[in-house]
Amino acid sequence: MKLSQEQHHTLVKYLKDVGIRNQEPFEEFYDHVVTAFEKSDATDISLFIKEAIEPAFGGEKGIQKILKEGSKSVTRHYRKVLRKKMACYFKGPNLLIPISMYFALYMLLSFAPAPKMIFFSILVITCITPFIFVVFNSYRSYRSSKRNKLSFNPSLKREELHRLTILGMLILHLHNIFLDDIDSTSYVQDLIQWLPLVVSGLVIYIIWAISCVQMVKEELTNKLIIQ
Repeated sequence: MKLSQEQHHTLVKYLKDVGIRNQEPFEEFYDHVVTAFEKSDATDISLFIKEAIEPAFGGEKGIQKILKEGSKSVTRHYRKVLRKKMACYFKGPNLLIPISMYFALYMLLSFAPAPKMIFFSILVITCITPFIFVVFNSYRSYRSSKRNKLSFNPSLKREELHRLTILGMLILHLHNIFLDDIDSTSYVQDLIQWLPLVVSGLVIYIIWAISCVQMVKEELTNKLIIQ
């Protein structure tokens, strides 16, 4: 048995009214209620929600507690996924990627006539790329939810990715604050002096950005625990 259009709208309105806005918890609560409703003998979904679903969840406060705990769990899941994606580049055949990247950046910054500009350009590209991917993906999801009249807030995955990309932009901003006004000669001397450490940091930073982009492009799902 599938929900009628009226039943669907009733359930969507209820979920929004109790504050379920993000995509992952919305979809899971929706599926949970629909499955329970289909297994029951009930015909009135409003009555079923009031008599069966709300008591099972502990009312609105119970739902909010599930949302809070579930959101933390999903966020931790996405951070774990990001760490795993980054770790993949430092083992097995993939290790050739950061090694090649290291030597290419080392040679580029060692012999380029304008290492300060190159270093800054790498930072900008690394910061901006995941940010553009996240914004574009969020816009597509927003258009899709509006078209389907769901009006989701950003998914928990996109919210986490927004925080990560903002962190990248903060690194760029800190560079501009502390290093942009330094004399070019001193800048280059310090850059060359600390080049192995600088290049290592750049490699890790670039891999972080690549992993963020991969997360944007993949459909990552992590179910909340609804009992």
